[in-house]
Amino acid sequence: MDLKKRFTTDPGAFTFGILRVLIGFMLFWAFLDKTFGLGYPTAPGQGLIDGGSPTKGFLMHASNGTFGWLFEPMVDISGLLDIVIVLAMFALGVGLILGIGKRLCCVGGMLMFFIFYLAVSPLSDNPIIDYHVIYIVVLFGVLFTNSCSVIGLGEWWKDTTLVKRFPILE
Repeated sequence: MDLKKRFTTDPGAFTFGILRVLIGFMLFWAFLDKTFGLGYPTAPGQGLIDGGSPTKGFLMHASNGTFGWLFEPMVDISGLLDIVIVLAMFALGVGLILGIGKRLCCVGGMLMFFIFYLAVSPLSDNPIIDYHVIYIVVLFGVLFTNSCSVIGLGEWWKDTTLVKRFPILE
Protein backbone atom coordinates (compact mmCIF):
# COMPACT_ATOMS: atom_id res chain seq x y z
CA MET A 1 0.00 0.00 0.00
CA ASP A 2 1.45 3.37 -0.95
CA LEU A 3 1.78 6.26 1.50
CA LYS A 4 -0.90 8.35 -0.22
CA LYS A 5 -3.49 5.60 0.22
CA ARG A 6 -2.42 5.02 3.83
CA PHE A 7 -2.72 8.73 4.60
CA THR A 8 -6.16 9.08 3.03
CA THR A 9 -7.44 5.83 4.58
CA ASP A 10 -6.63 6.81 8.17
CA PRO A 11 -4.98 10.24 8.46
CA GLY A 12 -5.02 10.15 12.28
CA ALA A 13 -3.13 6.86 12.40
CA PHE A 14 -0.78 8.14 9.69
CA THR A 15 -0.07 11.28 11.73
CA PHE A 16 0.49 9.31 14.95
CA GLY A 17 2.72 6.96 12.94
CA ILE A 18 4.95 9.87 11.92
CA LEU A 19 5.01 11.19 15.49
CA ARG A 20 5.83 7.67 16.74
CA VAL A 21 8.81 7.41 14.38
CA LEU A 22 10.04 10.89 15.39
CA ILE A 23 9.90 10.09 19.12
CA GLY A 24 11.53 6.73 18.40
CA PHE A 25 14.36 8.43 16.54
CA MET A 26 14.75 10.95 19.36
CA LEU A 27 15.12 8.09 21.89
CA PHE A 28 17.47 6.14 19.62
CA TRP A 29 19.62 9.24 19.14
CA ALA A 30 19.72 9.75 22.93
CA PHE A 31 20.90 6.13 23.25
CA LEU A 32 23.70 6.75 20.73
CA ASP A 33 24.74 10.04 22.35
CA LYS A 34 24.71 8.71 25.92
CA THR A 35 26.54 5.54 24.91
CA PHE A 36 29.23 7.03 22.67
CA GLY A 37 29.45 10.66 23.85
CA LEU A 38 28.61 12.29 20.53
CA GLY A 39 28.39 15.80 22.03
CA TYR A 40 24.57 16.17 21.86
CA PRO A 41 24.50 16.77 24.94
CA THR A 42 26.86 14.08 26.26
CA ALA A 43 30.40 15.44 25.88
CA PRO A 44 32.88 13.47 23.78
CA GLY A 45 34.76 11.05 25.99
CA GLN A 46 31.98 11.09 28.60
CA GLY A 47 29.76 8.41 27.06
CA LEU A 48 28.91 5.18 28.81
CA ILE A 49 31.42 3.31 26.66
CA ASP A 50 34.18 5.65 27.89
CA GLY A 51 33.30 5.05 31.54
CA GLY A 52 31.23 8.21 31.88
CA SER A 53 27.92 8.40 33.70
CA PRO A 54 25.30 10.08 31.52
CA THR A 55 22.72 10.05 34.33
CA LYS A 56 24.74 11.12 37.38
CA GLY A 57 24.66 14.86 36.64
CA PHE A 58 21.00 14.68 35.69
CA LEU A 59 20.15 12.88 38.93
CA MET A 60 22.17 15.34 41.00
CA HIS A 61 20.24 18.20 39.39
CA ALA A 62 16.94 16.34 39.90
CA SER A 63 17.72 15.80 43.59
CA ASN A 64 17.48 19.59 44.04
CA GLY A 65 14.03 19.79 42.44
CA THR A 66 10.49 19.41 43.72
CA PHE A 67 10.77 15.62 43.87
CA GLY A 68 14.39 15.60 45.03
CA TRP A 69 13.59 13.16 47.82
CA LEU A 70 12.76 10.62 45.10
CA PHE A 71 15.89 11.13 42.99
CA GLU A 72 18.57 11.79 45.63
CA PRO A 73 18.99 8.09 46.58
CA MET A 74 19.38 7.22 42.89
CA VAL A 75 22.64 9.17 42.62
CA ASP A 76 24.38 6.35 44.51
CA ILE A 77 23.25 3.75 41.96
CA SER A 78 23.74 5.91 38.86
CA GLY A 79 26.04 3.31 37.27
CA LEU A 80 23.25 0.74 37.23
CA LEU A 81 20.73 3.35 36.11
CA ASP A 82 23.04 4.38 33.25
CA ILE A 83 22.79 0.89 31.80
CA VAL A 84 19.05 0.55 32.43
CA ILE A 85 18.17 3.95 30.95
CA VAL A 86 20.46 3.58 27.92
CA LEU A 87 19.08 0.11 27.15
CA ALA A 88 15.52 1.38 27.63
CA MET A 89 16.19 4.23 25.20
CA PHE A 90 17.57 1.73 22.69
CA ALA A 91 14.65 -0.70 23.01
CA LEU A 92 11.97 2.00 23.00
CA GLY A 93 13.61 3.84 20.12
CA VAL A 94 13.93 0.78 17.89
CA GLY A 95 10.45 -0.49 18.77
CA LEU A 96 8.81 2.87 18.06
CA ILE A 97 10.73 3.41 14.81
CA LEU A 98 9.83 -0.04 13.49
CA GLY A 99 6.29 -0.09 14.90
CA ILE A 100 6.78 -3.30 16.87
CA GLY A 101 6.04 -3.96 20.52
CA LYS A 102 3.55 -1.08 20.55
CA ARG A 103 2.03 -1.83 23.94
CA LEU A 104 5.31 -2.20 25.81
CA CYS A 105 6.94 0.73 23.98
CA CYS A 106 4.04 3.10 24.60
CA VAL A 107 3.55 2.19 28.26
CA GLY A 108 7.29 2.08 28.91
CA GLY A 109 7.83 5.36 27.10
CA MET A 110 4.99 7.07 28.98
CA LEU A 111 6.44 5.86 32.28
CA MET A 112 9.96 7.01 31.37
CA PHE A 113 8.77 10.45 30.23
CA PHE A 114 6.68 10.81 33.40
CA ILE A 115 9.74 10.08 35.53
CA PHE A 116 11.75 12.60 33.50
CA TYR A 117 8.92 15.11 33.97
CA LEU A 118 9.13 14.67 37.75
CA ALA A 119 12.91 14.98 37.59
CA VAL A 120 12.83 18.40 35.91
CA SER A 121 10.21 19.84 38.28
CA PRO A 122 9.76 22.67 39.04
CA LEU A 123 9.31 23.64 35.42
CA SER A 124 11.00 26.84 34.34
CA ASP A 125 9.03 27.87 31.25
CA ASN A 126 5.51 26.77 32.15
CA PRO A 127 4.32 25.74 35.63
CA ILE A 128 2.37 22.70 34.39
CA ILE A 129 3.23 21.53 30.87
CA ASP A 130 6.56 20.76 29.24
CA TYR A 131 7.60 18.60 26.31
CA HIS A 132 7.54 15.39 28.41
CA VAL A 133 3.78 15.74 28.84
CA ILE A 134 3.39 16.17 25.08
CA TYR A 135 5.41 12.98 24.46
CA ILE A 136 3.19 11.13 26.94
CA VAL A 137 0.03 12.30 25.14
CA VAL A 138 1.48 11.32 21.75
CA LEU A 139 2.39 7.85 23.00
CA PHE A 140 -1.10 7.50 24.45
CA GLY A 141 -2.47 8.31 20.99
CA VAL A 142 -0.09 5.80 19.36
CA LEU A 143 -1.28 3.13 21.79
CA PHE A 144 -4.91 3.56 20.76
CA THR A 145 -4.51 4.04 17.01
CA ASN A 146 -3.47 1.78 14.19
CA SER A 147 -0.31 3.83 13.61
CA CYS A 148 2.08 0.88 13.76
CA SER A 149 0.26 -0.83 10.90
CA VAL A 150 -0.22 2.29 8.78
CA ILE A 151 3.47 3.20 9.04
CA GLY A 152 5.69 0.41 10.31
CA LEU A 153 5.85 -3.34 10.71
CA GLY A 154 2.83 -3.62 13.01
CA GLU A 155 0.74 -5.90 10.77
CA TRP A 156 3.63 -8.28 10.23
CA TRP A 157 4.57 -8.16 13.92
CA LYS A 158 1.01 -9.03 15.04
CA ASP A 159 1.11 -12.18 12.89
CA THR A 160 4.34 -13.57 14.34
CA THR A 161 4.09 -16.67 16.52
CA LEU A 162 5.87 -14.83 19.34
CA VAL A 163 3.18 -12.14 19.54
CA LYS A 164 0.39 -14.69 19.13
CA ARG A 165 1.84 -16.59 22.07
CA PHE A 166 2.50 -13.43 24.16
CA PRO A 167 -0.06 -10.77 23.12
CA ILE A 168 1.50 -8.18 25.48
CA LEU A 169 4.28 -7.91 22.87
CA GLU A 170 1.89 -6.52 20.26
